[in-house]
Amino acid sequence: MRQLVIAATDSHLKWAAHMAGRVPATWDQRIVVLESAIGPSSRQIAAATAGTGLERVESATVSDLRAALRRCPVDSVLLACPGPFIAGIEATVLRAIDRRPATAAVTPGIASPVRTRAMLARRDLDAVIVHSIAERVEHEAAFARLGVPTTVALARLPTLVAGVRSEARERRPVFVAQSEVPAEYTERRRLLRLLAAAYPDGVVVHLRSLDGERTAHVERDAYPAIWSDLVGSGAVADGVVEFVHGPMADWIARAPVVLTVSSTAALEAIAAGTPVGIVADLGMRSDLLNGVFAGSGLFVELERGPAAGDGRPREEWSRRHYFHDPGIDDWCDVLERIVDQGPRPHPGTTRRHWWPAAKWVVGAARPTIGVLGARSSA
Repeated sequence: MRQLVIAATDSHLKWAAHMAGRVPATWDQRIVVLESAIGPSSRQIAAATAGTGLERVESATVSDLRAALRRCPVDSVLLACPGPFIAGIEATVLRAIDRRPATAAVTPGIASPVRTRAMLARRDLDAVIVHSIAERVEHEAAFARLGVPTTVALARLPTLVAGVRSEARERRPVFVAQSEVPAEYTERRRLLRLLAAAYPDGVVVHLRSLDGERTAHVERDAYPAIWSDLVGSGAVADGVVEFVHGPMADWIARAPVVLTVSSTAALEAIAAGTPVGIVADLGMRSDLLNGVFAGSGLFVELERGPAAGDGRPREEWSRRHYFHDPGIDDWCDVLERIVDQGPRPHPGTTRRHWWPAAKWVVGAARPTIGVLGARSSA
């Protein structure tokens, strides 16, 4: 199996880098980062690949990919990309080569609830990889409603590994921020005030990006700026919140408790044995992506004070949500079976309702020379 993995953001690259060690030894896998308007910085690349053994990450523009796949065909392409990028690569790369490889896509974290737009962006693919039994049921039902034959494969999140608790313990709780959730300024402001009130002795807020860095989702109101406004107005005491960056696993390993609204960080903390609290003060809503934690027993309300309880999820919830036996994972078997079926024809039509967003792929790409050229088997 010759496979090309195309990662578009830091979170997608993190998934690909951690999954690389789990493919069969007979696979020849290559990981590249797509150059685009939301591509990761060198710092984000280092954080995403930390501990994976991936020493060098190549970058590629759309033109590079198209030329490389024409020159050195592969058996499968795995798109670790947001929906608009998948549509753009489908239209500008995959349709431009004669021999279409097997195609699959993955979301690097929680992919529930299913969104119709996300399904439409992936409907021309051979397979979609999800990370829990519940997600597989949900995605299969969504594709059935669309009337498309896309296969849903299962793979446990590669970052869910038993961690070693750091000897350099952090006495303060660690809140893992997300760029997209919550989206509203007022709710972000409220979160910071709740954290400061619940933990007046200090709280750490872990950020995915520094000023000017890009993530998969656009962050409109950065937490540091909001905190600065709160301090300036006298609403909070300066010094209660400390903003940090770097590999999230390092902070999870030392935290007394990990707090978040709905981040995959909660799952990584569960795997590492760190207590978890899902902040419920903003409610349970689809736009907060926290419905997947219903029944987990992990919800906490900061308005009532510091997180209470042991921070451990219920066993039945864990089995259906991300902590299934990895022995039932089948994503590699699914892709090999699709490849064995022989070359696939190109889909009949281009989904043009996704094309405006595909400008992220084409319009912002910078020239890159020599990508993928050194390895003939690619």
